[in-house]
Amino acid sequence: MTSIIDETAQIHETATVGHYCVIGAGVVLGPEVRVANYTIIDAGAQIGEGTAVWNWVHIREAVRIGPNCSIGDMVHIGPGCRLGHSVRVGNGTQIHHPAIIGDRAWIAPAVFLSNDARPNPGVPFSPQPVCVGEGAIIGAQCEVRGGVSIGAQAAVGMGSTVTRDVPPGALMYGVAATVKRAREQHYPGTAWAHYGPLDAEQHCPDCDRYMAPQWKDREQE
Repeated sequence: MTSIIDETAQIHETATVGHYCVIGAGVVLGPEVRVANYTIIDAGAQIGEGTAVWNWVHIREAVRIGPNCSIGDMVHIGPGCRLGHSVRVGNGTQIHHPAIIGDRAWIAPAVFLSNDARPNPGVPFSPQPVCVGEGAIIGAQCEVRGGVSIGAQAAVGMGSTVTRDVPPGALMYGVAATVKRAREQHYPGTAWAHYGPLDAEQHCPDCDRYMAPQWKDREQE
C-alpha cells in the first residue's frame, strides 16, 4: 500500500495522502489537504488548505485548486484548470483544460465540461475554456460546450446540454438549454442555506424548501 511521491513535492505536515497515489514533481499540498486512494496529481499542481480529493481522481499538471474544495471520486481535471475556494465537484465529472471555476460553484456528478467549441477534425484543435461564475450550480449529467460562460449564481438543470452562455442569476435547462427564468440566489452545496431579501414564508421552487427560520420543510413542522 505504497504511494509514489516525488522528492520535490511540498506536502504540509498536516496533509494526508492515501494508498497507491502518485504525487508528481513540484506538487504543493496545503495544510489539512486530504488525498484519498488511487489518485494521481501531476507535476506543478497546487491544492489549497482543507481541500478533500477523493478516490481515483486524476489532477493534471499545473492545476490550481483553492481552499476548502471537495473533489469527488473518479474526477478528471485537465491541465492548467483553475478552481476557486469552496468549490464542490461531484463524482465522475470531467473538467477539461483550461476551465475556470469560480468560488463556491457547485458541479454535480457526471458533468462534462468540454473544451471544444465546434468539433472539426479537419482543423487544428484550439481548446476553448468553460468559465463557471461564482456560486453557479450545474446539475448532474450536464454537458457544456467549450467556450461557454455560466454566469455567477446561475443554475443549469440536470441533464442539460449547454451550447450558449448562461446569464448571471438565470435558471437554464433543456436540450439545448434555454433560459427559463431568474432564480433565487443560494449558497451552493446545501438546500438549507439561503441569503438575500427572502420572505421567511416564501416557498423556493428551485430547491423545494420554505424559507422558515429553522430551514425546515413546512410539511415537517
